[in-house]
Amino acid sequence: MTTSGLPRLLEFVRDAELLKDVLRSAHTSQGRRESTAEHTWRLCLPAMVLEHRLAGLDIARGQLPPA
Repeated sequence: MTTSGLPRLLEFVRDAELLKDVLRSAHTSQGRRESTAEHTWRLCLPAMVLEHRLAGLDIARGQLPPA
């Protein structure tokens, strides 16, 4: 990786950190409001774990396989 794109990557990480302070209107299964960062993590983790098991799933593109 070259360092030319590093400032943009760091800006993305800083922006993503701000999601910890954004509360969603939906609640967890325990009835607690979750942050947008928690919700995003909860959605990304299964996608990362299952990507190699689901043909056509491309998490880099954010696309599900065709039905």
